[in-house]
Amino acid sequence: ARTPERWEQLKDQIVEALLAWHRQDSRGCVGAVDNTQENFWPSWYRQHVEVLWTTLNQFNNTGLTMQDKRILFRTRECLPALFEGFND
Repeated sequence: ARTPERWEQLKDQIVEALLAWHRQDSRGCVGAVDNTQENFWPSWYRQHVEVLWTTLNQFNNTGLTMQDKRILFRTRECLPALFEGFND
């Protein structure tokens, strides 16, 4: 993303892709078409939060505010409570 407009577009696409995943019924399986594994939402979500966190840490200027980073950190920190009593 070489321009602010392209960066905003990329962020919107990332958010839409994550939301699209959440709209799907997992039926106990997650992964790409060629790499499907049995899993459940808490594990899938934890994996993807870690991937997002690792990816963002590769860049000096992500465009995220301190509040955005706090939300990501708290999401990671509170995952057990987030999925407490969850049944897929």
